[in-house]
Amino acid sequence: MADIVMIAKDFELEVQGDGEEFLKVPQLTSLTYSQGSNEVDLSNFDDDGFKSSMVVSRTRTLTFECNYLVDEDTKELHPALKVISDLNNKVGYEGIGTFRLTFPNGDKIEFRGTVSLNDMGGGVDDKLTFGGTITINGKPIEVTD
Repeated sequence: MADIVMIAKDFELEVQGDGEEFLKVPQLTSLTYSQGSNEVDLSNFDDDGFKSSMVVSRTRTLTFECNYLVDEDTKELHPALKVISDLNNKVGYEGIGTFRLTFPNGDKIEFRGTVSLNDMGGGVDDKLTFGGTITINGKPIEVTD
């Protein structure tokens, strides 16, 4: 069987609304899922000058951008974007939301996280965008439908 190339536009991001329902973040234009780690130095005099370390924690962040969408009649922000915007304005446990990320190959994770939205603005010929960084709390959970 031949390998195929996956394309980034097949990512899908969802945020949990007020109930159990997940709302799709519309018209994504960019998404990056980043993974990192924190290490502790285990080096000692017996290492002959070579460093030793061990991973003690893992980090995950997700940055995204989409078109800034409002209802044509009411001018209210798209429901998924409104949930994310509201999370951005809360502190403490109220500022932690639940998200789902579907990878281009169909794998899906669910996670809790906090939101920091990007600056907004642009020039005379620019569209308005909505985006930010979601800092993931804890270990993401694999979702099987």
